[in-house]
Amino acid sequence: MTAKDVESILWLVPIIPLVASFINAFISLAFLASRKKSDLTAGQRFARGLTGVIGITAIISSLTISIILLVFLQGSSEHLVSVKEIFIWIPSGDDFQIRFGLMLDPLTSVMTVVVTTISLMVHIFSTGYMKNEDGFHRFYTYLPFFTFSMLLLVMCNNFLWLYVGWELVGLSSYLLIGFWFAKKYDWGRMLPSSANVKAFVVNRIGDFGFGLGVMWLFVIMLPHGEGIPLFDRLNYENVFKVFEEGLVDGKVVFLVSILLFMGAMGKSAQIPLHVWLPDAMAGPTPVSALIHAATMVTAGVYLVGRINPIIVRSEEAIAVVAVIGILTAFFGSTVGTTQKDIKAVMAYSTVSQLGYMFFALGVYGWVAAFFHLMTHAFFKGLLFLGCGAVIHSNEDTIKEMFEEIHHNAEEWAKKKYPDDPAKAAEYAFELFEAAENAIEYGVDPNSDDRLMRDGLDPQDMDYMGNYFKQMPVVAISMTFGAAALAGVPLTAGFWSKDEILGTAALQGQWWIYLIGLFSALLTAFYSFRMIFSVFWSGSYRLPNALTRLAHTGMQKKATELGIQYFNPREIIEFVGGNADKARKQVKVHVHKPGWNMQAPLAFLAFMSIAAGYVGLPNVIFGNGVNQIEKFLEPTFEPALKVMENSDIAKQPDFTGTLILLLVSAVVSLTGVGIAYVMYHKNRETLPERAMRLSGPLYYISRNKWYFDEVYDLIFIKGGLAFFRFLWRGIDVFIIDGIVNGVGYVTRLISQGLRKVQTGFVTNYALYIALGLVVVVAIFYLTVGVKF
Repeated sequence: MTAKDVESILWLVPIIPLVASFINAFISLAFLASRKKSDLTAGQRFARGLTGVIGITAIISSLTISIILLVFLQGSSEHLVSVKEIFIWIPSGDDFQIRFGLMLDPLTSVMTVVVTTISLMVHIFSTGYMKNEDGFHRFYTYLPFFTFSMLLLVMCNNFLWLYVGWELVGLSSYLLIGFWFAKKYDWGRMLPSSANVKAFVVNRIGDFGFGLGVMWLFVIMLPHGEGIPLFDRLNYENVFKVFEEGLVDGKVVFLVSILLFMGAMGKSAQIPLHVWLPDAMAGPTPVSALIHAATMVTAGVYLVGRINPIIVRSEEAIAVVAVIGILTAFFGSTVGTTQKDIKAVMAYSTVSQLGYMFFALGVYGWVAAFFHLMTHAFFKGLLFLGCGAVIHSNEDTIKEMFEEIHHNAEEWAKKKYPDDPAKAAEYAFELFEAAENAIEYGVDPNSDDRLMRDGLDPQDMDYMGNYFKQMPVVAISMTFGAAALAGVPLTAGFWSKDEILGTAALQGQWWIYLIGLFSALLTAFYSFRMIFSVFWSGSYRLPNALTRLAHTGMQKKATELGIQYFNPREIIEFVGGNADKARKQVKVHVHKPGWNMQAPLAFLAFMSIAAGYVGLPNVIFGNGVNQIEKFLEPTFEPALKVMENSDIAKQPDFTGTLILLLVSAVVSLTGVGIAYVMYHKNRETLPERAMRLSGPLYYISRNKWYFDEVYDLIFIKGGLAFFRFLWRGIDVFIIDGIVNGVGYVTRLISQGLRKVQTGFVTNYALYIALGLVVVVAIFYLTVGVKF
């Protein structure tokens, strides 16, 4: 394969998912618009399923081409293939033309393979997860479009098109986070219809800075590039050349770098713009997997890596990236330790791991950051999809419980009133309605009991346990993923995370290293806190919780219906008074996910181990073994040259690297051990004691450092108060005052003049005489006329 061949197929990688999205949109609008699954004809059900097939086929095609291009780059001496013009977007004269072009370099190649691989796993998994959703076809319209947006972002060769891809990623996330826009209750979490707006608005803050940065680059490039069309000057190679030649003042380099980094902070959820990401969990879990593993949140890391020839020329800007990164890593790890929502644990884990990537970039660990981005994509995609399988099973279990009650309502009624069919039918109907509303009526906002206050949340780890027997593939796969996240030795996460920590130590940034090490300890703890709580702890708590909720809710509904003869013992006896009885009598069990949900988990579990072996440290295993470092070096060559010239580059030694590896291993295993003691051996007592002993620290962590509350007070309530002041002080008092004042003065004058109109001729004659006297006086005083 030659560079010419690459140019001929490169454009297919992003275009195929876009075409699939358009085809699915047409199918949805033409055949499936506003139709529920239960109302579909056989042909419409076929069309509905076809949207999933089209989406999966498109992503397989893009992944295949991406792998071919990766193999080409590995075996070629060419490190950059750029297609400068695929089409002209805005043709206007010779100079004012906006061309669309793509590029392929090692960084782009790695990103396209990671994005399409995770996207394919999400597409396959979603065929099971979303199969009962009325909006299945809509979901498979948005999902390929999301993939296209991210591929455009990482493959374009121009800052203007980077901004377009950046905003399309934001649009895609808005659509997918708000997929369940009609949902009215989500166990106290932010509703999808609000979460997508929050994500969009918070990202606007970062995108504002990013947009200013791109505009500033455009202004910088105006005097340069004579003979190059105006917007082509924003091509990466042209911009980077100007910075590499030192034609830009150092202060300007710093300010431009910070503005561009603001965009990265928003997209990649760095403090203080992180608050949108946990609430983005309101979308379907496969969407969370795609956002957290390979698309939106990695865009910021990609941006900072891409502008390495610019940002490396400002030590101050690099320091800002490092500080923001390490603070975010620490923050995310502390919050993740106390969350009960299984998706919230993963969300703050993502925040923390993104912080690792940024502080890696901040200590000049360019390759380390992207090595961790790659390994993180695999194990975080696995963990989120695994959480989806657990949540999906819990929802099915809850549904089955009440279906059992529905099914047996008539039988209970006949037993209660064997000689009165009319009364039995009435009782069956009332019992059926009671069961139908059991969860809703079981919720009491004033209750001290969390179950009764919030309802049975299928994402709450407090109601999970011992799921291994029911879903072993999910349990084993997620255990591998958690081990990689925790940095357990020999997993992919161990090698990539240690390379980041090792880079910080090598640069002498010991305070960053120690904070990162402590964050790694917490990461290992909360990762296996989740695993032990859900899969390996002794008690299966869901049936007991369901029993209690059903009893309370149905009793309340029965009282409301005026059923004086309702006997709650019947429910207790039916649903079981304990876990074993509940499983035997009600047959409540965790539903096993289908093969289409388990196969992606198994693949990602394998990659959570295998992916780490492309980045083994050369100093330990011999030169050349670190394949990803060798592959990505050409992309970061400008930054590496600056580092060499300024004596920043340092070479690790065998002993130091080995010690750091051993320290990382001990820290991760310590975290796993603490989680084992607390949540496997002593789950019923030790976590409660630890919570009491930690005092206010627990509540600070549990409430996410009160960022949302502070933002609500300052920006929401404070903003409303400020704008209310502007409205009353300027709009009402000044603007309306002027307008209304003119009318008021006019009214006063007219009221005075109206009194002159008496209707008497004698008065009018007097006015004429007085007027004549005034006129004569004026002439006498001004003109000097004498009589």
